[in-house]
Amino acid sequence: MENSTDKRATRLICLALALAILAAYWPLKDCGFVGYDDSDYIVNNEMIHDGLNAKTVAWAFTTGYAANWHPLTWISHALDCQLYGTNAMGHHFTSLALHLANSILLFLLLRRMTKSTWPSAAVAAFFALHPMHVESVAWISERKDVLSTLFWLLTVWAYVRYVEALKIQNPKSKAFYATAVFFFALGLMAKPMVVTLPFVLLLLDYWPLNRCGWLDFRRVAEKLPFFVLAAACCVVACRTQQHAGAIAPLSDLSLGNRLLGVPIAYVGYVMKMLWPVHLAIIYPLPLAWPHWQSAGAGVLLALVTAGALLRRRAQPYLAVGWLWFLGTLVPVIGLVQVGAQYMADRYDYIPSIGFWIMIIWAARQWTPRLGANATAVLAGAALAGCMALTWVQVGFWNNTESLYRHTLEVTTDNGPIEGYLGEYLLNHGQAREALSHLQRSVALFHAPPEILGFLGRALLAEGHPAEAREQFELDLKLHPEDPIPQFDLGCILLDNGLPGKAVPYLQKALQLRPDFAECHYKLGNAFKDAGQAADAIRQYEETLRLTPNYIEAAANLARILACCPDAAVRDGPRAAQLASRADELSNGKNPRVLGALAAAYAEQGKYADAVASVQRALQVTGLDEDPPLAAALRANLALYQAGSPSRDPLPQEPPRQDGKEPNQADENYFK
Repeated sequence: MENSTDKRATRLICLALALAILAAYWPLKDCGFVGYDDSDYIVNNEMIHDGLNAKTVAWAFTTGYAANWHPLTWISHALDCQLYGTNAMGHHFTSLALHLANSILLFLLLRRMTKSTWPSAAVAAFFALHPMHVESVAWISERKDVLSTLFWLLTVWAYVRYVEALKIQNPKSKAFYATAVFFFALGLMAKPMVVTLPFVLLLLDYWPLNRCGWLDFRRVAEKLPFFVLAAACCVVACRTQQHAGAIAPLSDLSLGNRLLGVPIAYVGYVMKMLWPVHLAIIYPLPLAWPHWQSAGAGVLLALVTAGALLRRRAQPYLAVGWLWFLGTLVPVIGLVQVGAQYMADRYDYIPSIGFWIMIIWAARQWTPRLGANATAVLAGAALAGCMALTWVQVGFWNNTESLYRHTLEVTTDNGPIEGYLGEYLLNHGQAREALSHLQRSVALFHAPPEILGFLGRALLAEGHPAEAREQFELDLKLHPEDPIPQFDLGCILLDNGLPGKAVPYLQKALQLRPDFAECHYKLGNAFKDAGQAADAIRQYEETLRLTPNYIEAAANLARILACCPDAAVRDGPRAAQLASRADELSNGKNPRVLGALAAAYAEQGKYADAVASVQRALQVTGLDEDPPLAAALRANLALYQAGSPSRDPLPQEPPRQDGKEPNQADENYFK
């Protein structure tokens, strides 16, 4: 039985852990979503935006979206959207609350198993405050880490209760066992990485539960339900990732190179835990590993493993902690390569527990030599350093740009991050700087597959259409069933006055992705420029069906309905309705929308309203930056003042100066 002093100490330790975590993660309140996966998981995920309902739950259990099967993780994100919408602070709060719960539960669990309060508190404190765990907490998309670990720890808690009940032949033992299996199933549905838990239970049987010798096959048989669930989850996870193309084939990364990287990755995790600096969201996978480096790391691992096993009787925590660390990293150590990294901070979340068990319990033996005060000072200094580094590391997660730029500062030859930063800069109007990052990304090994398209767009923005087209065509050659390269090629042809040549590419993109609203809009533009009004109308209508507030699609459709030379196509009232809605959405500050609204009024004979709309358009700030539009508006103003509607001429593709038909393969045409 616990005495009052022990209970008071336990409560104070839990409180101290909570306060320390809140202090270390305080900068999280200012962090938003980041571009790395958060867009797919939350920001642009309409299923998650719907909140928690039967439809979302059914989707969560049946989807392989984002190359993962983790229904409970999707449900947790949906619940957050139900509570907070897309306010990032609320999503961060949930992840932080889970991390706090995990830290306190780890302390209580270790204390229950080992009957040692202060070593248990130290392990929990390093787990709670170590900067390597910032990625698992601050990255909203990595909710699966903190959520699955909660179920991992609850599984161990239920298992420990089962063992305790079994020793005294308590009939509740079966209920505790069933509860452990249930929590394990929930953990697997949050993140498949917890498949290694049955092996950890076997380690715990050896120490600190002291249920068996080193190899006891009765205990293996006892874990059969856990192993069955783990095997089933492995099959589902592998099939999901293979279907999504997330697993690198041996042709891209040989088995030999993967094996060379395994010991290097293990040592890398150890070094980061002992000296947690230069932490990054991606540690880039090199083209080839130096054999000497792999051999040296392998020898070091072998020596530590041998030493831990040889000391397993006198110091069982060495073997248990070290094998916990080694074993729980197996699914992500690189033998099955997913992504472009050879290690990741988030993968260390559960394995680090075993490492700190080994270190803290071993250090406990030095306490008599150093003295209790010296030990407390050293431990406090180490934890204070971790806390400070965590506070700094959280700040890098403030936004996408700060995260990517920090990663480039602390890593070298990081092709993926060069590409992602280039994409971010391009999407935020910084094409020139984006171009340099994208070019470097393509030049490095393991650039993200979609980077060719972004490089093409950056080249186009910087006035290099021929080079842009080369990138789009290369992207299409490498990814023929991807709609984006088809879309990019169609757009560059359309922008260079070749709508007829653009149509097949845009149509192919829509065959591959029918709900591609932007592509429907561009195809509508191509048909409009080619003089195919009826086809253009159908594409604009489909765009608005998919995206009702698409201002440009509404304005272009209104323009056709108001100005088409074919009277059978024109529909003034419908044009006015569309243009009025677009004007409302654009707050009356879009001159093209106002021009379409004016044309709709003129088609109905409301020339005074048409004149007023054009005059509003001519007063919009920044119109002088678009001289052709300003000239067209003034010409239409003269028509409306004369009591005439506007009619669009039938467009023609521009003829070549040499009299030949334009060809999308003719590079000189794009120059």
